[in-house]
Amino acid sequence: MKGYDAASYGDTVLARYAYPPELDLMARLAGLQLKERWGDWDRSPFSVVSEKHVSVYRPITQ
Repeated sequence: MKGYDAASYGDTVLARYAYPPELDLMARLAGLQLKERWGDWDRSPFSVVSEKHVSVYRPITQ
């Protein structure tokens, strides 16, 4: 960014949350398909009450 001074921002990180269906769409547009989705790094099941997710994508196969 032009005029960016890290010292003036400290440790601030700008981020935007993307919900799983939005990530799936972005992946499809990039030529990927969902392979697996878990509720955590321990591969617990993903459900509507999951607070996070781990999504694994692979290239779309014909």
